[in-house]
Amino acid sequence: MFSSTRHLVLVLADGVVVVRQSGLATAYCDVVVMTSSDMAATVTPPYVRLGPSDNVVVLVRHVDSGDRFDGLDGEQWAMSAHLDVGNKLAAVAIAAGEQVVKLGVPIGTATQAIKPGAHVHSHNLRSNYIPLDLEEAHRGEDRAN
Repeated sequence: MFSSTRHLVLVLADGVVVVRQSGLATAYCDVVVMTSSDMAATVTPPYVRLGPSDNVVVLVRHVDSGDRFDGLDGEQWAMSAHLDVGNKLAAVAIAAGEQVVKLGVPIGTATQAIKPGAHVHSHNLRSNYIPLDLEEAHRGEDRAN
């Protein structure tokens, strides 16, 4: 039996089934087994750039070690660890000593060179806020004494 419709069926490991049709002259069904994480990676990147001047992006879904997806630099970014929603990744190469910018505001200074797609956190970022807060607190104590 011939049909003008071809069905692509994606059976995800967590039980979700996706069916897509396209007009071809044969009638058969392809089955592809993927995880939902694999499926999401083929549809949309797991991050968002909050501001045009930002040199970091923020994860909008979790990623697992080994996940790969297209980065803003046109390269494939490979994750080396599980990261949850809200974590930051370098959008571009960030030099040691360079300001890290999120939402158009410097949030800290890179303590080492950070490659595009790398996790940006306390292991490679020094906050620009904590020392200022501590300095103000110490000045207040000096005035009180």
